[in-house]
Amino acid sequence: MSAGTHREPRPGWDAVPDGLRSALARRLGVDVSVATVMDSGFSVGFAGVIGRGPARVFVKAADAAHHEHSAELHRREAAVLSALPAGHAPGLLVTLEEGSWFLLATEYVDGRSPGAPWTQAEHDAVVAEIRLLSGSAAPATLPAAADVLPDAFVSWSALEDAGTSASGIPTALLPYVDLLRSWEGEATRRAAEGHSIVHFDIRGDNVVMDAAGRARLVDWPHAVRGSSWIDVVLFAPSVEADGGPSVGATLDRFADGRIPDEVVVLMAGWAGRLHHMASLPEPPELKGLRRFQARQAAPAVRWLASVLAGGRDLG
Repeated sequence: MSAGTHREPRPGWDAVPDGLRSALARRLGVDVSVATVMDSGFSVGFAGVIGRGPARVFVKAADAAHHEHSAELHRREAAVLSALPAGHAPGLLVTLEEGSWFLLATEYVDGRSPGAPWTQAEHDAVVAEIRLLSGSAAPATLPAAADVLPDAFVSWSALEDAGTSASGIPTALLPYVDLLRSWEGEATRRAAEGHSIVHFDIRGDNVVMDAAGRARLVDWPHAVRGSSWIDVVLFAPSVEADGGPSVGATLDRFADGRIPDEVVVLMAGWAGRLHHMASLPEPPELKGLRRFQARQAAPAVRWLASVLAGGRDLG
Protein backbone atom coordinates (compact mmCIF):
# COMPACT_ATOMS: atom_id res chain seq x y z
CA MET A 1 0.00 0.00 0.00
CA SER A 2 1.26 3.45 -0.84
CA ALA A 3 2.47 5.71 1.92
CA GLY A 4 -0.33 7.97 3.08
CA THR A 5 -3.05 5.42 2.32
CA HIS A 6 -4.72 3.83 5.33
CA ARG A 7 -7.45 1.20 5.38
CA GLU A 8 -9.28 -0.02 8.44
CA PRO A 9 -7.03 -2.37 10.47
CA ARG A 10 -6.89 -5.97 9.30
CA PRO A 11 -8.41 -8.55 11.62
CA GLY A 12 -5.88 -10.58 13.57
CA TRP A 13 -5.28 -14.30 13.04
CA ASP A 14 -7.33 -14.98 16.16
CA ALA A 15 -10.37 -13.50 14.37
CA VAL A 16 -10.29 -16.39 11.88
CA PRO A 17 -12.52 -19.23 13.15
CA ASP A 18 -10.79 -21.97 15.16
CA GLY A 19 -12.13 -24.57 12.75
CA LEU A 20 -10.35 -22.98 9.79
CA ARG A 21 -7.08 -22.62 11.68
CA SER A 22 -7.23 -26.24 12.82
CA ALA A 23 -8.08 -27.44 9.31
CA LEU A 24 -5.11 -25.50 7.92
CA ALA A 25 -2.80 -27.19 10.42
CA ARG A 26 -4.14 -30.63 9.49
CA ARG A 27 -3.99 -30.08 5.73
CA LEU A 28 -0.59 -28.42 5.50
CA GLY A 29 1.17 -29.33 8.73
CA VAL A 30 1.99 -25.71 9.57
CA ASP A 31 2.33 -24.29 13.07
CA VAL A 32 -0.79 -22.12 13.23
CA SER A 33 0.26 -20.67 16.58
CA VAL A 34 2.74 -18.42 14.74
CA ALA A 35 1.25 -15.63 12.62
CA THR A 36 2.54 -12.35 11.19
CA VAL A 37 -0.14 -9.99 9.89
CA MET A 38 0.81 -8.14 6.68
CA ASP A 39 0.08 -4.41 6.55
CA SER A 40 0.43 -3.87 2.80
CA GLY A 41 -2.37 -4.04 0.25
CA PHE A 42 -5.87 -2.64 0.00
CA SER A 43 -8.04 -5.58 1.05
CA VAL A 44 -9.57 -5.51 4.52
CA GLY A 45 -9.61 -9.23 5.38
CA PHE A 46 -6.88 -11.15 7.15
CA ALA A 47 -3.59 -11.48 5.27
CA GLY A 48 -0.44 -12.86 6.81
CA VAL A 49 2.32 -15.41 7.07
CA ILE A 50 1.54 -18.54 9.08
CA GLY A 51 4.10 -21.01 10.44
CA ARG A 52 7.85 -21.16 10.97
CA GLY A 53 10.91 -21.37 8.73
CA PRO A 54 10.52 -23.32 5.49
CA ALA A 55 7.04 -24.47 6.53
CA ARG A 56 5.60 -20.95 6.27
CA VAL A 57 2.58 -20.28 4.06
CA PHE A 58 0.77 -17.11 3.06
CA VAL A 59 -2.89 -16.95 4.06
CA LYS A 60 -5.79 -14.69 3.14
CA ALA A 61 -9.15 -15.03 4.85
CA ALA A 62 -12.32 -12.96 4.89
CA ASP A 63 -15.79 -13.16 6.36
CA ALA A 64 -18.29 -12.57 3.56
CA ALA A 65 -20.87 -11.51 6.14
CA HIS A 66 -18.76 -8.41 6.87
CA HIS A 67 -16.47 -8.04 3.84
CA GLU A 68 -18.26 -9.66 0.92
CA HIS A 69 -16.02 -8.02 -1.68
CA SER A 70 -12.81 -9.26 -0.04
CA ALA A 71 -14.16 -12.79 0.22
CA GLU A 72 -15.15 -12.72 -3.45
CA LEU A 73 -11.67 -11.49 -4.42
CA HIS A 74 -10.13 -14.41 -2.51
CA ARG A 75 -12.38 -16.85 -4.38
CA ARG A 76 -11.40 -15.27 -7.67
CA GLU A 77 -7.72 -15.44 -6.82
CA ALA A 78 -8.00 -19.12 -5.91
CA ALA A 79 -9.62 -19.79 -9.30
CA VAL A 80 -6.89 -17.85 -11.12
CA LEU A 81 -4.04 -19.57 -9.28
CA SER A 82 -5.50 -23.00 -9.96
CA ALA A 83 -5.63 -22.20 -13.69
CA LEU A 84 -2.27 -20.49 -14.24
CA PRO A 85 0.71 -22.48 -15.53
CA ALA A 86 3.40 -23.08 -12.92
CA GLY A 87 6.11 -20.49 -12.39
CA HIS A 88 4.21 -17.24 -12.78
CA ALA A 89 2.50 -16.95 -9.39
CA PRO A 90 2.73 -18.41 -5.89
CA GLY A 91 1.31 -21.93 -5.90
CA LEU A 92 -2.17 -22.45 -4.47
CA LEU A 93 -1.94 -24.89 -1.56
CA VAL A 94 -5.48 -25.14 -0.21
CA THR A 95 -8.83 -23.36 0.08
CA LEU A 96 -11.06 -23.79 3.13
CA GLU A 97 -14.54 -22.62 4.10
CA GLU A 98 -16.47 -22.40 7.33
CA GLY A 99 -19.80 -20.61 7.50
CA SER A 100 -19.39 -17.27 5.71
CA TRP A 101 -15.58 -17.41 5.94
CA PHE A 102 -13.32 -18.24 3.00
CA LEU A 103 -9.58 -18.92 3.34
CA LEU A 104 -6.87 -19.58 0.80
CA ALA A 105 -3.27 -20.54 1.48
CA THR A 106 -0.47 -20.13 -1.04
CA GLU A 107 3.25 -20.66 -1.27
CA TYR A 108 5.11 -18.10 0.84
CA VAL A 109 7.46 -15.95 -1.25
CA ASP A 110 10.37 -14.84 0.91
CA GLY A 111 11.67 -11.40 0.03
CA ARG A 112 11.04 -7.68 0.29
CA SER A 113 8.88 -5.05 -1.33
CA PRO A 114 10.45 -2.76 -3.96
CA GLY A 115 10.03 0.96 -4.40
CA ALA A 116 9.78 4.11 -2.29
CA PRO A 117 11.88 4.99 -4.20
CA TRP A 118 12.41 2.37 -6.90
CA THR A 119 15.93 1.35 -7.84
CA GLN A 120 16.80 0.74 -11.47
CA ALA A 121 17.45 -2.95 -10.72
CA GLU A 122 14.01 -3.38 -9.12
CA HIS A 123 12.33 -1.59 -12.00
CA ASP A 124 14.12 -3.66 -14.62
CA ALA A 125 13.30 -6.90 -12.78
CA VAL A 126 9.58 -6.10 -12.82
CA VAL A 127 9.69 -5.13 -16.50
CA ALA A 128 11.44 -8.45 -17.22
CA GLU A 129 8.70 -10.31 -15.34
CA ILE A 130 6.00 -8.46 -17.29
CA ARG A 131 7.78 -9.41 -20.51
CA LEU A 132 7.80 -13.04 -19.37
CA LEU A 133 4.06 -12.88 -18.68
CA SER A 134 3.36 -11.18 -21.99
CA GLY A 135 4.88 -14.13 -23.84
CA SER A 136 2.80 -16.69 -21.96
CA ALA A 137 -0.56 -17.89 -23.23
CA ALA A 138 -3.37 -17.31 -20.75
CA PRO A 139 -5.80 -20.04 -19.72
CA ALA A 140 -9.08 -19.76 -21.59
CA THR A 141 -10.89 -19.60 -18.25
CA LEU A 142 -9.55 -16.10 -17.51
CA PRO A 143 -11.88 -13.23 -18.45
CA ALA A 144 -11.04 -11.46 -21.70
CA ALA A 145 -9.59 -7.97 -21.23
CA ALA A 146 -11.41 -6.91 -24.39
CA ASP A 147 -14.68 -7.57 -22.55
CA VAL A 148 -13.57 -5.73 -19.39
CA LEU A 149 -11.68 -2.60 -20.43
CA PRO A 150 -14.24 -0.94 -22.73
CA ASP A 151 -16.60 -0.62 -19.75
CA ALA A 152 -13.83 0.45 -17.35
CA PHE A 153 -12.05 2.97 -19.59
CA VAL A 154 -14.87 5.47 -20.24
CA SER A 155 -13.78 8.25 -17.91
CA TRP A 156 -13.17 10.96 -20.51
CA SER A 157 -16.84 10.80 -21.43
CA ALA A 158 -17.79 10.89 -17.75
CA LEU A 159 -15.71 13.96 -16.98
CA GLU A 160 -16.96 17.45 -17.69
CA ASP A 161 -14.78 20.04 -19.41
CA ALA A 162 -13.95 21.95 -16.24
CA GLY A 163 -10.46 23.23 -16.97
CA THR A 164 -8.12 22.68 -14.05
CA SER A 165 -10.77 21.63 -11.52
CA ALA A 166 -10.19 18.27 -9.83
CA SER A 167 -13.19 16.70 -11.52
CA GLY A 168 -12.55 18.10 -15.00
CA ILE A 169 -10.31 17.37 -17.96
CA PRO A 170 -6.65 18.23 -17.23
CA THR A 171 -5.70 21.44 -19.00
CA ALA A 172 -2.96 19.76 -21.04
CA LEU A 173 -5.51 17.34 -22.52
CA LEU A 174 -8.32 19.80 -23.29
CA PRO A 175 -7.34 20.08 -26.99
CA TYR A 176 -7.64 16.30 -27.35
CA VAL A 177 -10.92 15.57 -25.56
CA ASP A 178 -12.78 14.50 -28.69
CA LEU A 179 -9.93 12.18 -29.68
CA LEU A 180 -9.76 10.64 -26.20
CA ARG A 181 -13.50 10.03 -26.17
CA SER A 182 -13.37 8.51 -29.64
CA TRP A 183 -10.98 5.85 -28.34
CA GLU A 184 -13.44 4.64 -25.73
CA GLY A 185 -15.36 1.53 -26.66
CA GLU A 186 -14.29 -0.15 -29.89
CA ALA A 187 -10.74 1.26 -30.05
CA THR A 188 -10.10 0.20 -26.46
CA ARG A 189 -11.53 -3.24 -27.17
CA ARG A 190 -9.16 -3.71 -30.13
CA ALA A 191 -6.17 -2.46 -28.12
CA ALA A 192 -6.97 -4.89 -25.28
CA GLU A 193 -7.31 -7.98 -27.47
CA GLY A 194 -4.78 -10.75 -27.08
CA HIS A 195 -3.99 -14.07 -25.46
CA SER A 196 -1.29 -13.15 -22.94
CA ILE A 197 -1.54 -13.60 -19.18
CA VAL A 198 -2.32 -10.17 -17.72
CA HIS A 199 -1.92 -9.69 -13.96
CA PHE A 200 -3.86 -6.41 -14.18
CA ASP A 201 -2.70 -4.93 -10.86
CA ILE A 202 1.10 -4.71 -10.87
CA ARG A 203 2.44 -2.09 -8.48
CA GLY A 204 5.01 -2.08 -5.70
CA ASP A 205 2.88 -3.70 -3.00
CA ASN A 206 2.02 -6.61 -5.34
CA VAL A 207 5.68 -7.42 -6.03
CA VAL A 208 8.15 -9.36 -3.87
CA MET A 209 11.85 -9.15 -4.72
CA ASP A 210 13.34 -12.56 -3.90
CA ALA A 211 16.92 -13.34 -2.89
CA ALA A 212 17.92 -13.97 -6.52
CA GLY A 213 16.67 -10.53 -7.58
CA ARG A 214 13.61 -11.84 -9.41
CA ALA A 215 10.41 -9.84 -9.14
CA ARG A 216 7.71 -12.26 -7.99
CA LEU A 217 4.16 -11.12 -8.69
CA VAL A 218 1.56 -11.73 -5.98
CA ASP A 219 -2.13 -10.92 -5.48
CA TRP A 220 -3.82 -12.29 -8.62
CA PRO A 221 -7.62 -11.87 -8.31
CA HIS A 222 -7.91 -9.43 -11.21
CA ALA A 223 -6.01 -11.47 -13.82
CA VAL A 224 -7.35 -11.50 -17.38
CA ARG A 225 -6.20 -12.61 -20.83
CA GLY A 226 -5.43 -9.92 -23.31
CA SER A 227 -2.88 -7.65 -24.93
CA SER A 228 0.76 -8.09 -23.96
CA TRP A 229 0.91 -4.31 -23.39
CA ILE A 230 -1.73 -3.94 -20.66
CA ASP A 231 0.40 -4.73 -17.61
CA VAL A 232 3.26 -2.38 -18.49
CA VAL A 233 0.79 0.45 -19.23
CA LEU A 234 -0.87 0.05 -15.83
CA PHE A 235 2.47 -0.41 -14.05
CA ALA A 236 4.41 2.54 -15.49
CA PRO A 237 2.59 5.44 -13.75
CA SER A 238 2.87 3.78 -10.33
CA VAL A 239 6.65 3.60 -10.67
CA GLU A 240 7.09 7.27 -11.55
CA ALA A 241 4.66 8.21 -8.75
CA ASP A 242 6.91 6.38 -6.27
CA GLY A 243 10.13 8.06 -7.36
CA GLY A 244 11.24 5.59 -10.03
CA PRO A 245 11.84 5.88 -13.78
CA SER A 246 9.40 7.91 -15.83
CA VAL A 247 6.41 6.45 -17.65
CA GLY A 248 8.24 6.90 -20.93
CA ALA A 249 11.36 5.16 -19.65
CA THR A 250 9.34 2.16 -18.44
CA LEU A 251 7.48 1.83 -21.73
CA ASP A 252 10.70 2.21 -23.72
CA ARG A 253 12.40 -0.45 -21.60
CA PHE A 254 9.59 -2.91 -22.26
CA ALA A 255 9.15 -2.05 -25.93
CA ASP A 256 12.82 -1.51 -26.85
CA GLY A 257 11.86 2.01 -27.92
CA ARG A 258 9.08 0.94 -30.31
CA ILE A 259 5.79 1.92 -28.68
CA PRO A 260 2.77 0.97 -30.81
CA ASP A 261 -0.45 2.94 -31.14
CA GLU A 262 -2.40 0.57 -28.90
CA VAL A 263 -0.20 1.61 -25.96
CA VAL A 264 -1.29 5.22 -26.42
CA VAL A 265 -4.95 4.14 -26.55
CA LEU A 266 -4.57 2.00 -23.43
CA MET A 267 -2.72 4.74 -21.54
CA ALA A 268 -5.45 7.20 -22.50
CA GLY A 269 -8.02 4.91 -20.91
CA TRP A 270 -5.93 4.27 -17.80
CA ALA A 271 -5.02 7.94 -17.31
CA GLY A 272 -8.68 8.89 -17.61
CA ARG A 273 -9.75 6.24 -15.12
CA LEU A 274 -7.11 7.27 -12.57
CA HIS A 275 -7.94 10.96 -12.96
CA HIS A 276 -11.67 10.34 -12.68
CA MET A 277 -11.40 7.98 -9.69
CA ALA A 278 -9.19 10.49 -7.88
CA SER A 279 -12.03 13.03 -8.06
CA LEU A 280 -14.61 10.77 -6.38
CA PRO A 281 -15.48 10.79 -2.66
CA GLU A 282 -13.04 8.99 -0.37
CA PRO A 283 -14.10 5.48 0.72
CA PRO A 284 -14.28 5.66 4.52
CA GLU A 285 -12.44 2.34 4.91
CA LEU A 286 -9.53 3.46 2.67
CA LYS A 287 -8.29 6.85 3.77
CA GLY A 288 -5.89 8.34 1.23
CA LEU A 289 -6.98 6.17 -1.72
CA ARG A 290 -7.95 9.17 -3.85
CA ARG A 291 -4.59 10.83 -3.17
CA PHE A 292 -2.89 7.57 -4.18
CA GLN A 293 -4.84 7.52 -7.45
CA ALA A 294 -4.12 11.20 -8.12
CA ARG A 295 -0.38 10.60 -7.68
CA GLN A 296 -0.52 7.93 -10.39
CA ALA A 297 -2.83 9.93 -12.64
CA ALA A 298 -0.37 12.83 -12.86
CA PRO A 299 2.49 10.98 -14.64
CA ALA A 300 0.03 9.08 -16.85
CA VAL A 301 -1.59 12.35 -17.98
CA ARG A 302 1.81 13.99 -18.42
CA TRP A 303 3.09 11.23 -20.73
CA LEU A 304 -0.15 11.10 -22.70
CA ALA A 305 -0.18 14.88 -23.20
CA SER A 306 3.43 14.86 -24.40
CA VAL A 307 2.70 12.14 -26.97
CA LEU A 308 -0.41 13.89 -28.29
CA ALA A 309 1.30 17.28 -28.37
CA GLY A 310 4.13 15.71 -30.36
CA GLY A 311 1.76 15.21 -33.26
CA ARG A 312 2.01 11.45 -33.47
CA ASP A 313 -0.21 10.11 -36.24
CA LEU A 314 -2.59 7.67 -34.59
CA GLY A 315 -4.84 7.18 -37.57
